[in-house]
Amino acid sequence: MLSKAVDNISISTYDKEQIGTQFAQAHEWLVKGHNEQNKVVKYVDSLQYSVLFTHAQDTLTNTETMYFLLKKNYYH
Repeated sequence: MLSKAVDNISISTYDKEQIGTQFAQAHEWLVKGHNEQNKVVKYVDSLQYSVLFTHAQDTLTNTETMYFLLKKNYYH
C-alpha cells in the first residue's frame, strides 16, 4: 500500500482520497507487523539469535520510517 501511495503522489493529478486510504491501509499493516514482532520479542530470553528476525525488524523499522516521512511530507 505504501508504494502505491508513493506512485499516486508522484502523479500530477493524484486522488487525495485514494492516497489517504492507502496511507491508512499501510498504517494498519505496520500495526499488524509490530503486534507480531511484539509477540516474538516477549519471549526473547528463550529464543536463539536469528539473522532473519533481525532483518525483519530492520525492514519493519525502515518501512515505518518511510511511512512517517512520506505522510508528513504529503500532509504538510
